[in-house]
Amino acid sequence: MTLLEVPQAAEAPLARQPKRYGAWVGPALLAIVVAGLTFVHAFNLFNNPSPTDEEGTYTAQAWALIHLDKLAPYTYWYDHPPLGWMLLALWRTITKPFLPEGPTAVATDREFMLVIFAATAVFLILLARRLDFSWLGAGVAVVIFGLSPLAVYLQRLVELDNIAVFFLVVSLFFAADRRRRLGSAVLSALALAASVLSVETAILYAPVVLYLLWRRWGRETRTVTIATFLVVSGSAGFLYLLYAISKNEFIPGPGHVSLLGAAYWQLVQRVPSGHIYVAGTVANQLLHQWMSFDPVILVLIVAGAALGWLSRSSWPFALALLIGVVMSLRNGYLPVTYPVELLPFAGLAMGGIADTLVRVWRPRSAPRATSIVLVIVAMSTLSVTWVRGNVAKLFPSIDQPALAAEHWMAAHGDRNLPVLVGDSMWVDLVHDGWQMNRVVWFYKINTDPEVEKRFPAGWRDMGYVIVTPGMRASQSSIPFLPIMIAHSRLLASFGAGGAAVAIYRVHG
Repeated sequence: MTLLEVPQAAEAPLARQPKRYGAWVGPALLAIVVAGLTFVHAFNLFNNPSPTDEEGTYTAQAWALIHLDKLAPYTYWYDHPPLGWMLLALWRTITKPFLPEGPTAVATDREFMLVIFAATAVFLILLARRLDFSWLGAGVAVVIFGLSPLAVYLQRLVELDNIAVFFLVVSLFFAADRRRRLGSAVLSALALAASVLSVETAILYAPVVLYLLWRRWGRETRTVTIATFLVVSGSAGFLYLLYAISKNEFIPGPGHVSLLGAAYWQLVQRVPSGHIYVAGTVANQLLHQWMSFDPVILVLIVAGAALGWLSRSSWPFALALLIGVVMSLRNGYLPVTYPVELLPFAGLAMGGIADTLVRVWRPRSAPRATSIVLVIVAMSTLSVTWVRGNVAKLFPSIDQPALAAEHWMAAHGDRNLPVLVGDSMWVDLVHDGWQMNRVVWFYKINTDPEVEKRFPAGWRDMGYVIVTPGMRASQSSIPFLPIMIAHSRLLASFGAGGAAVAIYRVHG
């Protein structure tokens, strides 16, 4: 028993309790909470934040699946498994006739992220209830998961991590099956495989699912259940390897990309972001960017990793947060979306702690009532603070210089000339009449053999270059950019400072 744990019998399937008058109150209140969170995520979804190049990458890859029957508009080099944008392409195909389109292709695809968020929130509540959280504890979990301005910002983006988190929560939901059915273990394994096939970093949290399986299943079935889970999840994941093997792209070799080569680049060759606690590193700059949205959620992530061990119901999620926090401290690559995979675990850890603080007291006692009031007051105060942050940072329609640049190109650009662009503009310019082979992602001009064959003189073969903040931030991968600008004429500029987007006519 832990410090705050209530004495209880060993975990076993609970007998169905008779329905009591008012049993609908908890579900009804949480349905309202999920609806409110979904509204916050949906409000001004198209116009804030501005589309990012990484969103543009996945939007273009989904577009390529629909229109080209390919995994990417360029050479697919196994940088990420493709399930995420396969689902995005499926959603776009099904819903295009009746859902409104946003100002950009990226903005339109954020509709799918909204659905993913709402589905994740629902499964998070169902998971909490399967783990015997009270409705209050489940409410704490889902509010922490989805209301922080940092959470809303990251969960709006067309990012693979958001899809992976959905499948990860689903995997945990089936792993927590009270009836300990083997079919639930199979579904948990398939969901975990889907999470990893959406973004490979989800495999870091496989020990959390395995721990929950081990804890929930009895000794007599535990070995068979975990063995089945490993076989099913491994077999599903092996499909990705079979795809690479079938295309002779598993092992590195001359003239082709490879899965192992991409994995080696990701793990060894990729430029690290530096230590997050060292000033001036990319990782430290990311930390300050996250804190500018909301420092509280970062504190809750660390607190959950440290304090989640006080409540047995929070152990699996404290483990997940500990894994995430430790991995963030190493000198490796740290993506902008790193906190996304930790948000559901932070919610569940803090929800479990809040639940235990309430349940430690005798029912109908004054301390129990006081604890409930304190938890409600604390969450209400935090929610009001977060709503204000969202209203200030994410509700306004912000100036989008990239969108203005796209409109200028649609009105004035010569569609016979090739254009060097950031990924977020690619689909929009193709929709505006440029041939897809003449709209080039900026970093492909000197890294993709197919593009190099098409434009042997490199940047000198371009007619336009649209310089975005993402391109300026990636000058290490495009060192020719200052020379290219020096041999170009400025046609139009939108925005100011680091957010400016400039259109140049290249003279070679």
